Amino acid sequence: MVFPQGGISPNGSLQPHKPGLEWLWRNTGATLVEIKIAGAEKSKLFAKSGSQWWPKITLTVDHENAFASGGILLVEHG
Repeated sequence: MVFPQGGISPNGSLQPHKPGLEWLWRNTGATLVEIKIAGAEKSKLFAKSGSQWWPKITLTVDHENAFASGGILLVEHG
């Protein structure tokens, strides 16, 4: 799994991608599958500004818009 924004967003909004994601995808031949992880920014365990120990975390997997190649490259989105 790759986190293209570099980590958990401090406020839950989408952050700019770090350079290298497209290079990694093109050079590995992997299938790119976007996954949105919502709620992690509220966790005291993973985020500096978190306010809850065990917040509700929701994962959304975008199977329909996967960019097919070879293996699977899971990418956090949002």
